[in-house]
Amino acid sequence: MKPFNLDVINDIECLWGRESEIAALKDCAERGDNAGIIGSRRFGKTSLLKSMEKYLIRKKSKAYPIFFDAKAEGIKKNTDNIYSGLTAALSSKMCIDGLIKEGDYRIGRNSIVHISKDKVNISEQLKCLSSERQRETLLVMAKYLARYGRYLLLLLDEIEYLLQYGLCEPSDFFKIRTWASSGNPIKIWVAGTSNWNDITTSTGSNELNIGLDKIVLAPLSIIDFSLFWEEECKLIESTEKRESLLKMVKDVYDASGGIPFYAKRIGKELLKMRNNTKLPPYTILREPFKEIMENRFLKEGERKILQSLANSPIVIEGVIPDEVEDLKDKGLVVEKDNTYIIPISFFREYLLSSSAELPDNSCNNNLADEITVLVDEILRLRDNINKVWTKHNLGEKLRPDGRWFPPFVPSTEDYKEIDALRNVCNNEILYGAFAGALHRLYYEGSNKGKNLPQGFGPWERPWFIGEEVSKFAMMVNVNRHMFQHREFEPDEHVIMTDEDFLGIVNGGKRPESNDDYVIMQYNLLLECKKEMKRLMFFLNEEARL
Repeated sequence: MKPFNLDVINDIECLWGRESEIAALKDCAERGDNAGIIGSRRFGKTSLLKSMEKYLIRKKSKAYPIFFDAKAEGIKKNTDNIYSGLTAALSSKMCIDGLIKEGDYRIGRNSIVHISKDKVNISEQLKCLSSERQRETLLVMAKYLARYGRYLLLLLDEIEYLLQYGLCEPSDFFKIRTWASSGNPIKIWVAGTSNWNDITTSTGSNELNIGLDKIVLAPLSIIDFSLFWEEECKLIESTEKRESLLKMVKDVYDASGGIPFYAKRIGKELLKMRNNTKLPPYTILREPFKEIMENRFLKEGERKILQSLANSPIVIEGVIPDEVEDLKDKGLVVEKDNTYIIPISFFREYLLSSSAELPDNSCNNNLADEITVLVDEILRLRDNINKVWTKHNLGEKLRPDGRWFPPFVPSTEDYKEIDALRNVCNNEILYGAFAGALHRLYYEGSNKGKNLPQGFGPWERPWFIGEEVSKFAMMVNVNRHMFQHREFEPDEHVIMTDEDFLGIVNGGKRPESNDDYVIMQYNLLLECKKEMKRLMFFLNEEARL
């Protein structure tokens, strides 16, 4: 295992300093209570939900967990897909677990659905039903589950997204809310950045309010953090680096505020730096901080308090304002002896920076049209490359695996990838989607590079050890790993470092502003266009020969 892995954790034994939260959720599961997990961006909400899901499955709890994230599923303004997605996930899992047999099940008077282990097939069948029937089917399947003494526990991640963007209207959640608060065998655990009351009030759907046991993800104590940091540092191979980072535990704790993800991000950066006795700049956490401040569920009063606390601690005696209590719930403010502070020093630096809340669209507006044109040119080149490849049977000459890229097929994921290339990337999230899409279209779309001619690619072709690897192939790989927080280390065949990559696309500096991400997107697309032209020239020469 690599140190400072940023992937979601799915084992409660690996969640440092969360013993009290885990114990509270175990009690909720045993009692059949609803719960709300509160924490700001990257505080570990998803990891806690996924870890509890695995624990409940392993223990064969009476709670039967189904994890669902409408944002990750890409569902937007489609209530029917939310309900049918939940039903399909539940039904296929029950079939896999042997709780029900594969076969036809009556859903209402005139509707029958064939239940199997195939979640996609179930979902497609449900789409043929009326909206009302699709939604009621979730309760019908939960009642089948109840025959085994189990109840359906919906683990709903990114609850703000679900209400604000996933459902057609926030009020479409009303059925789930009603089932969870009545005698039906359905309960919910939701994870979000605000408490349930604030979320329902902000969406204008107070009728959705329901009693939820509040589970707050506060920053780790220095004792728990030190144990966590020590375990991460044990994974560092270099003794010198390991000892150096162990000595920085207090500095990293202050900078990260005791939030494991933030600390891991800092740790990864420290490993890259030649001088790893000094903290990297706060800007490596700019995007999650920006998302915190731009979250529509962060009240204006809370923003003002955060800005004030960035300048100095505040002493409050007597009645504590609701906004301060809400910020404590979010883990953004801590209190000691009536003194309130922001525990994350990098967050304080972000708030104090002059451009912390100032959107900068000057570059975005100028390059948006050019980015669209560039993507269209790349797609045309891609199609022409395929035509030359096919016309002259170059697959037999250069690679046995057919064309470089398969053609677009309607209703495939290709269109999502193209949208990710075209979207102007003015933040790290959009840029991460762009980086993944470019990698899939170039590397995975070329049969993991097996269809690429010699000198064009990729970084993982052991049967061509020693051949030249293209600059663009290395850029695509470094780009994807850098901005999707993947594990990647240059080797003897792939010698491009993060610094080399940034030197090409952003003047050698890491992105700090909105403009930086857009400039990087534009420059990388320019390099992609050059690579396409280079390949077209190469193929035409091969065809002529």
